[in-house]
Amino acid sequence: KFLFALHLELARIYISRLCSWMRAATEELSKNELWEPVSMLERNKSPYTISLLPLAFQAMVVSAMDQIDL
Repeated sequence: KFLFALHLELARIYISRLCSWMRAATEELSKNELWEPVSMLERNKSPYTISLLPLAFQAMVVSAMDQIDL
């Protein structure tokens, strides 16, 4: 029972640190959001653009997982 409680507490701390770090990093990422034109897709002679934010967010998550040290 004690080990289970310890495991839950460690998981809570880990998730708390991850969320805190990701919140700060996401705010920084969204300030510098880039849009990439997609020339192949056009509608009424107006090219679409896509945000590079999902790729940056993926890299941020990987980095966050590496940085959390229990």
